[in-house]
Amino acid sequence: MYVDWIRVYQDSDNINIGCDPKDFHTADYINTYIEAYTNPNLTTWVDDYGQPFPKNSFLGEC
Repeated sequence: MYVDWIRVYQDSDNINIGCDPKDFHTADYINTYIEAYTNPNLTTWVDDYGQPFPKNSFLGEC
């Protein structure tokens, strides 16, 4: 996969530069599942990596 660029929108009163805000521990999550993010042979979360699909707070699962 190749990503040329992305555009990020944020509230001008709440600017955040970075990927690991205090209330969402993104770096910890990625480091916990580092193989899934670095092994190009793992293309699906459940079938290849063998993990249950992560819960989603938007669906009320958390």
